[in-house]
Parts: sequence; C-alpha cells; structure tokens
Amino acid sequence: MPPSSVLPLAPLHYLSSISPARSTSPVPMGRDEALQRSLVGVALLMVVVGILTMSLKKVLATYAFGLFAVAGILLPDWEFFDRDFSQWFTPMPATRSAAADRADDTWKFKFHPLRVAVLTTIYGFGFYKWWMYISS
Repeated sequence: MPPSSVLPLAPLHYLSSISPARSTSPVPMGRDEALQRSLVGVALLMVVVGILTMSLKKVLATYAFGLFAVAGILLPDWEFFDRDFSQWFTPMPATRSAAADRADDTWKFKFHPLRVAVLTTIYGFGFYKWWMYISS
C-alpha cells in the first residue's frame, strides 16, 4: 500500500485540542481538572490491579469502586452540602451566594465534622471491602 493512501490516526488540530497548554501560574485546581485527575488515577489503579492480579473481574470491581468514589466526592452539589448540617433538610434559597457566581471554577472543601465522619465511614467501609476482594 503506498504511503499516500495511509490515513493519519487523528488530525493534528484534534490532537492539539486534547491537551491544552496549561498555564504556569499558581491557580487553584478547578472541578474539571480535579475530575480529570481522579479519572486518570482510577485508570492507573485499574492497570496496576490488572497487572498484579490478572483478573478481569477485579479490574472491573476496581473500575466500579473508583467511579463511585469519584462520583461521591466530586459530583454532589457542594453549595447545598457546604451549609451547616442542620440546614440540609431545608430548601436552598432561590438566590445564589456571591461565592457561587464567581467566574473561576475553583473547588474548596469546607471542613464540617459530621460530613467528614460520614464520608470517612462510607469510603472506609467501601475501601475495606474492595481491598478484601482484590487481595483474595
């Protein structure tokens, strides 16, 4: 087959849009970047589990656990949950706070002891069950 008839795998303009140039300024990590890094971390963990166990079931269990973990941490409506626990059972006000209207998409975790305790218990139990399955 002549080289002129071979099609490239992806057009160059498409490849340039996959990995945009990152600024070197110290900017807080946005939600999109946190989601991307988390999903890459899940993929790397899947590769490690696959290499060490050679089990497709364990790789798929790692994938499911990783996606549920990422979804539970990054996807909830943090503006709703960043309120005091006693206000979780009341509706959100119709007007958004000035902090929610910011142009940049920063993500900050406010420390609320009850929320941290609940998340630690749930994810600790999930991690324990995942580890018991993977190490068996």
